[in-house]
Parts: sequence; structure tokens; C-alpha cells
Amino acid sequence: MKIVPCVVHNSANMRIKSRAFGISQPLGAGYLASCFLENRHQVKILDNSIKKLDCENFEESVQLFKPDVVGFTTYTFSINNCYQLA
Repeated sequence: MKIVPCVVHNSANMRIKSRAFGISQPLGAGYLASCFLENRHQVKILDNSIKKLDCENFEESVQLFKPDVVGFTTYTFSINNCYQLA
């Protein structure tokens, strides 16, 4: 099975979060990916906090991999971006 865990980004709110809590890595997506890989699934993590793709380019990046499952991880303050990407 091909699986794409996606990390959603919201640049304006990330500045506030980083000042309040520090910079954090999307460990949840990494943990899930490692479990999927151990069970012989193909995985591609799409971290939009690094790529900063708009909706159209995000969709193209996902479709190139032709996944069976796409999942999203986000923070509450980025939920609107998550809805747009989904």
C-alpha cells in the first residue's frame, strides 16, 4: 500500500507558536511512517512546513506518488489550511 502522511503549515501562526513553545519537528508523521515501513508499505512524507506549496502544487505532489491513503497532521491554528489542502 502507498501512504502519504502530510504535515500542514501555516506560516503566520508558526511564528507565534515558535515563540511560545519553540520549534518542534513533526514527529507524529515520522512515527507513523516508520510503522508503515516496518510493515512493508511504501511511504512518502509530504512536509508542507518545508515545501510551503499552494493547494494546486500540493495536490500535484501527492498525485505523483499515486497513494492509496493520504493522512494529515496539523495544529489547531493550522486547521483551515488543512481543510483547504484536503
